[in-house]
Amino acid sequence: MKRFLSKSIMGALIIGGISAGILAETSPKDANAEPVKNLKNTIIDIHEQKIIPGNPMKFILEKEKESKEIEANVIMETDKPTLKDLRQYKNKVAAIQKQLVKSNQKVVPATVTLEDTISYSELQDLLNDNNIKGERIFVRTKTSDGDIGGLTVYLSDGNEIPYEKIKSVTNVQGKDISVVGVYAFEADINLQNKDFEKLNESDDVFLVDISSAHYKKQALKNQKVKELKNNDQKHHIDVNVFDLYWELDSARKN
Repeated sequence: MKRFLSKSIMGALIIGGISAGILAETSPKDANAEPVKNLKNTIIDIHEQKIIPGNPMKFILEKEKESKEIEANVIMETDKPTLKDLRQYKNKVAAIQKQLVKSNQKVVPATVTLEDTISYSELQDLLNDNNIKGERIFVRTKTSDGDIGGLTVYLSDGNEIPYEKIKSVTNVQGKDISVVGVYAFEADINLQNKDFEKLNESDDVFLVDISSAHYKKQALKNQKVKELKNNDQKHHIDVNVFDLYWELDSARKN
């Protein structure tokens, strides 16, 4: 269950996904992009808490009634966070990172938010210099009439960028769409590796969010989750930690 939380970002929101030659486009009007309020009747709320007191970041556990997938979502519950909000969360992630390293946690999923958009070649340098195999990247786009949006692109082995597939997306949208640059990526990262520290300190990086492993542990400790899994072992947890690029972009403009 992936819920699409649409945002109004200076115009129309353009979303696309590229994977193994298959193009999938969605928009806020699509079935998978159904507004949250229309999904409420099908959602079971399990747990919700503020990650930091007074901060809009929340940890939410929920599931669809007929699904075996328990969603553990780490989300920013405002379209207008402040830089203080984002820095507080960044400090919280740093504390979680220390806990994971201390517990000898090694390879963990990471969502990396960049300070600003970078080119494909700069992204490849960033990944290769830090011995990271990127899984998917998030690309900012713009149209000739000022609308901005994004593409989700899955990388192949060797961090190769599927240029032709990206070009095919931007050519079929019915508008003159150009790529601004890459603003975030996801990858599995080894916390015990010095390359992780190097990535964390890169001038190109705002946040290496490795909290997914932490929140999966938190979800497994939840009593309602334990009951669901005891009743049916097919229940499993899917942790979603999203990048904060658009929130960072908004906060810097306010």
